[in-house]
Amino acid sequence: MTKINKYLKTTKYRLSGLRKDIKYILCIALIIVISTELCLNKINAIFFKYQYEIGLILLKLSFSYISSFIFYYIVVYLPKKRKRIKTYRFLNNQIMRIKYHVLDIIYHLNKDGIIDKEKDFIEEDIELLCKNINPKNEFKIISHYTITFNNYYDFQNYKTSKIKEIIRELFYFHDVIDDKLLYFLTNINDVINQNYFSIEPIDIPYNPNIEFLSRYLFELYLYSNDMVNYFINEFSRNYGYEYHYNERKQYSKRNELSKK
Repeated sequence: MTKINKYLKTTKYRLSGLRKDIKYILCIALIIVISTELCLNKINAIFFKYQYEIGLILLKLSFSYISSFIFYYIVVYLPKKRKRIKTYRFLNNQIMRIKYHVLDIIYHLNKDGIIDKEKDFIEEDIELLCKNINPKNEFKIISHYTITFNNYYDFQNYKTSKIKEIIRELFYFHDVIDDKLLYFLTNINDVINQNYFSIEPIDIPYNPNIEFLSRYLFELYLYSNDMVNYFINEFSRNYGYEYHYNERKQYSKRNELSKK
């Protein structure tokens, strides 16, 4: 019974990854086929002249769609889904790393505890933090180790280069990244490339603070936050269960082999 439940649960998660329009049309096609085969074919065409011909066309179209769906599901969808399941952990780690680097930029602006870091940030919070940073001063970050930068721009370039490196790695997996995830990654990359994030300090006019960067930092924060939420709601829901189930199976097999 447990195996049946697991199989049904796995099947449910596999089907949940399908686009809604594909599932809706499949349901309509199945209803047409079942209703026609069970009862409608026994009813005489009494409403109008071409009722039978139209019904026959709909039935053929429904059979064609169901056949096409089976082919798509087995040949296209399942292999892609299996690949996403296998790469789920890598994708999850890289997506979380991007958010970590974005938050780390903001947290290090908030060294003096000006704003509550436990809440979601708003644009005014980022603006307030940026007003208190002199970009020409030495900038130090302290975590497991201490790194000292000549100025804030060096720190920012260091962090954004890490984010861009992760995005480049993720782009290699373009066949397992869906359109929405690609949208977030592209926008994060564009915010970094099209603004002052990757420009050398010497190219930036002197400013007493970095308020001019606050809007771009906030955009980075929003995109990374929305991307993680999307990944959790879509990828973790559709692929996380099967990934962890497969991992538990592999772990059990390794344990059994080690006992022999």
